[in-house]
Amino acid sequence: MKHYLHRMKQSFGLAAWICASAACSNPGKSGGETPKADPPRQSEDAKPVVGNPTDAAGTRIILSFRNPAGLKNITGYVVGAVDQHGFKAIDAEHFAFFSLKPGRYDFIVEGQRAGDDTSQSNGTNVGIRISGVTVRAGEDTILREPIELQPALAIKGAVRLLDGVTHGAITVQIPGTRIKTQTEADGTFTLSPVPLGSHAIVASNQGYIDAAYESRSWTDQDTLELPAVTLLPQDQALATGIHYKGDGLLPNDENIVTVFLVRPAGMNKFRISETADFAGATWQEYQSSVDLKFPPGGERKVFVQYTKDLQQYSAIFSADIPMTQP
Repeated sequence: MKHYLHRMKQSFGLAAWICASAACSNPGKSGGETPKADPPRQSEDAKPVVGNPTDAAGTRIILSFRNPAGLKNITGYVVGAVDQHGFKAIDAEHFAFFSLKPGRYDFIVEGQRAGDDTSQSNGTNVGIRISGVTVRAGEDTILREPIELQPALAIKGAVRLLDGVTHGAITVQIPGTRIKTQTEADGTFTLSPVPLGSHAIVASNQGYIDAAYESRSWTDQDTLELPAVTLLPQDQALATGIHYKGDGLLPNDENIVTVFLVRPAGMNKFRISETADFAGATWQEYQSSVDLKFPPGGERKVFVQYTKDLQQYSAIFSADIPMTQP
């Protein structure tokens, strides 16, 4: 088990599952926690008017690009308000989002960059998500440092239905954005193109409880193959803790069982172990279900504990898992 949990640390370090109301999905929020990703520094000096002063000056986020040569088809939108704010060039060097109320915003900018063969009709998809940019009343917000659009990512994973024969047509999306796909019949999915930045990824299906990958910073250095998760029917909502939904049968020839984790409100990490002292267990980003592998026979007891940023801790929960045929 300890060996498995070590492997699980490597696999599940990629992403974790949280409620679908991910941080930064609401535009212009004026309170709450600061998003995890740090935005480029904003100018604290007097804000000069950039571009045409009639273009709603004082309600804009203004930005420029690093290495702009070869960029084309540039678009942008505010996360959680995809079609509510304009985005356009305001002079030869700057672009802006318009009509923003005071608050804190995430936004996505994307486009294409021509490759070595500049005659090709389509370039490489590039983009970035900037999180936590503050807009103040009566001021333009100018990003002091130019942003750099990086090659977009393809994120793969799998979603299963607990009682499903087929696992197709499950919606997988990044909330508040235009990025969405559906699973194949075997539950696999690919989200693409995904701009670099901090994203949550939500899976949903009619009649089932939504779940989502924890908001985290995705970079081109990541391994983008996510662990499979299982969705519970809405009529099987579970109490806080850890739950095994099997009936004592071996679930498959490899003795892999799925346990469901329900965290207390606000908790974002968990640790899991076969011992109540969690010897050798490490804290991982939360996810709603975990696959475990045990040798056959007997009954296993699994313990879980939750935390918020290693500052607040939950009680210890446990579940018994029969590993024999009835």
